[in-house]
Amino acid sequence: MITNKDSVNSVSVPITSVTLDHYVDVNPDGAIMFDWTQGWGYYTTAVQPAGTDPSVPAVAPLTPTEQDVPVGDAYGTATLIRTSFDEGYIVVPPGEYAVLWFEAHLAFSPEWMTEHTPPRMGAGPIPGSSGHGQLAMDGVGAQDGPGPERPVASRTISGVKFNDYDRDTVQDPGEPGLEGWTITLQGPTRTIST
Repeated sequence: MITNKDSVNSVSVPITSVTLDHYVDVNPDGAIMFDWTQGWGYYTTAVQPAGTDPSVPAVAPLTPTEQDVPVGDAYGTATLIRTSFDEGYIVVPPGEYAVLWFEAHLAFSPEWMTEHTPPRMGAGPIPGSSGHGQLAMDGVGAQDGPGPERPVASRTISGVKFNDYDRDTVQDPGEPGLEGWTITLQGPTRTIST
């Protein structure tokens, strides 16, 4: 979001680049976070943008000046992918906001979180992912931004600890449940005991 809310003049946005996490070198094949972007555009509005805005807004299309893209079938091994725009790619009217909009393809793999040093956790739309982005403008500086938070559907895990007499992993009639056991579920970011 680019603000021109308190001005009486239009503002021309300076040279801008957007970078996204792309590749981390882990064996055997590496791990990919964001592998490409598309659908670049923008819109301006007098109302401050919020998380409740449409997920696919009506936008004026933008053509990047430069854009890193994978070559052929290879994803490429650049740590970041970058998209750049020349000065004046957006003109923000006085008293309005401009929103730069694009689609980023998330090619998340668990190795990204576990093999990155230091691990980058909790910024992407998938809990535990690390999809950071950065917006940089000439003369303004850079600002890091996490991926948007998405609601996570609730999940239920259930089961029974039982005496599996015939060792077939199925609780058959006559195989009683066992009381007094602590069951621990371990994950990359937390441990739950019940």
